[in-house]
Amino acid sequence: MKIAFIYSIMISTLLISCSENNHSNKSKLRTPSSVTAQVREAGAIAWENLSPERKAEVNIVRTNLMKYLLEASFKTDDEKFEIFKNAESYLEKNTSKVVLNIKTEKLPISSSKFYKIQAPPPWTLKEEVRWLTEKNKVETVPVSVRADTIYATLASMNFDQVDAGNELSAVVNDDISNFIAAVKSSGSQRDVALLVVNKFEERLNDYFKKIEKLGTELKLSGQLNLGNEEAEKFLVLFLDYYYSNVDRDVIKNIISDILVLGREPEKMELVTLMFQNSGPGLGKTLQQLGKEPSMGQGLQDVIEILEDDGKAVPYHLVKEIVDKDTAGFKITNISHNPLGTGTMAQVNKAKLQRESGKIDIALRFLKPDIEARANDDIKILGDFIETMAEKGELSDDFLPTARKLVESIAVFLRSELDIEDAIKKQEFAAKAYEGTIKVKTGKKKYYNVEIDVPDVYKPAKGKRTTLHLQEFVKFGKKFSELNDLKMRRNIAEGIMKTWFQSGLIDTGFVHSDLHQGNFTVNTATESAAKVTLFDFGMSEKLRMDTRKSFLLIGSGAKFHNAGLIADGMISERKVSRQQRRKLVRDIEKKMSEYSKAEEWIVWGLKEGHLDNDQLGTLARGGSLVSQLGKLAGEDELAEDVVEEILKDNIRRGYFKLGYDFPLSRTEVLRVGMASLSDSCSAVVKHFWKTK
Repeated sequence: MKIAFIYSIMISTLLISCSENNHSNKSKLRTPSSVTAQVREAGAIAWENLSPERKAEVNIVRTNLMKYLLEASFKTDDEKFEIFKNAESYLEKNTSKVVLNIKTEKLPISSSKFYKIQAPPPWTLKEEVRWLTEKNKVETVPVSVRADTIYATLASMNFDQVDAGNELSAVVNDDISNFIAAVKSSGSQRDVALLVVNKFEERLNDYFKKIEKLGTELKLSGQLNLGNEEAEKFLVLFLDYYYSNVDRDVIKNIISDILVLGREPEKMELVTLMFQNSGPGLGKTLQQLGKEPSMGQGLQDVIEILEDDGKAVPYHLVKEIVDKDTAGFKITNISHNPLGTGTMAQVNKAKLQRESGKIDIALRFLKPDIEARANDDIKILGDFIETMAEKGELSDDFLPTARKLVESIAVFLRSELDIEDAIKKQEFAAKAYEGTIKVKTGKKKYYNVEIDVPDVYKPAKGKRTTLHLQEFVKFGKKFSELNDLKMRRNIAEGIMKTWFQSGLIDTGFVHSDLHQGNFTVNTATESAAKVTLFDFGMSEKLRMDTRKSFLLIGSGAKFHNAGLIADGMISERKVSRQQRRKLVRDIEKKMSEYSKAEEWIVWGLKEGHLDNDQLGTLARGGSLVSQLGKLAGEDELAEDVVEEILKDNIRRGYFKLGYDFPLSRTEVLRVGMASLSDSCSAVVKHFWKTK
């Protein structure tokens, strides 16, 4: 994809408006070569005399003009003409400012006053152009500058000398000069403006086609080596389908950001720009695929982009969101830079006025227009699966998994749009997770891991809010940034114990997206650490039958017992003995292929043996939190933690009258017998020892 191609299209199409006097006569739409020659000759001299600051201003004006033209593309004729005229107004006023700034440079420093020539805060192309137009309307240039002087000066700046990358410098020649000459002569008439934009659209289509084949492009470049053939095929097809069916404005946003980059994107830069401008459905699909253990490093690199480098909502829009909220919060001192930006929401630091005074808060809110983007993505995801099914592009084995993935993402996207639900989940998470976990490191030696969940600030009773206000927590280190592997291991074990104890035994509450991007290590010493958990959008309370199924399947996987796995899949359903025996035989045939509970759950869902709607969530969540052990150098840490939790809870509660363990006493005995017949029976003999 050549950025030079875009630049040349954008600027060269403007020259179509270059008649000297009659813009309705399309046979006279070229500037005479003598004018162009004079412009370039003057420009070569003038450009060399400009300071770096003025050259930068010229570059900003040029890029902003390109944004106007790009925004006008694929609109109605009335919209095209209105945007084109706004571009002319912008050109005139900002050229005046450049001229005055050049003059000001020659004045004594004490009396210098320069006019600002700004690029818009980066967001969507539509919002950027709106911002430029509104700014242009209210700004005044008090010193009158004759039109002839304005255009002559701008022409003499010779835009082709702007340093915008090697390829760009070679193509930006006559085009800007011709456009300036056209505006100078009489201003663009409606038919000329439409001709300019329509010509641009025709040539822009080639670039659209390249973006629409992102999956294929990445595959050919070797950047989608996932290590999983079916998942890789799914991702290539999905990316191609997504960008071929997404709204045109999304593609225009991507192209706009490439223009600002000012050069050909390198390696993952194009992927970053595309994902930053895409809807939340794409991001969540990639996140869920990328967090599966079977995926390769290629997709993991992409996920890092989505988790750590989201496109930030600019300050002026954050302020608008806060001002429109009707809950009555008194919020001030909103930070201009976000604390974090995800696929659907953003968090900024701010102050909240309380009765006791102002306090620091983390201000979380949904991105502008995210609901519409989420609904569009949900439709694209659903249509994609059915289209691929009709065409036979996805294998019968993989199709059920793909459908489950899409269904879970649709549920998640809808739940993420509910701020009130997010607040309730966070309050429940505090009850489920907060506390100090003792991780045994030696004889009578322990490492204390304190788990914290930020407090939430709710509106007064009867008030509704679109804002999620939380206790401000100073970020510490990312888990993978801890250099001490022993420290990592202890913290990972503490988090896993909390997660599995809550999810399988106590409350059933699980944070299904607990990757290292959703918690921070506030402090870490040789004997203790404090960890704060965030983002509970992908969380839910598991039913008792879900927990029972997982424990039976997990125990069967651990002790190679097909009967336990089968009973976990059957759970509360009524099946005949013959059906159960057949399921056991089917499982025995696969025992050499699968060793983990998550793998058996995926197999059960794929084969139709499982109909529990929560098991997929539990399996994915467990898989994610288990990866913390791998980051600490212990791949089997999660299995050891679960086994220890089961033993401890059974020891404490098996003989109590108020027995409330997910497994019945009979099922516990079956698990114990299975452990004794397994090769690891020596370890599990302690299973029945009392404390």
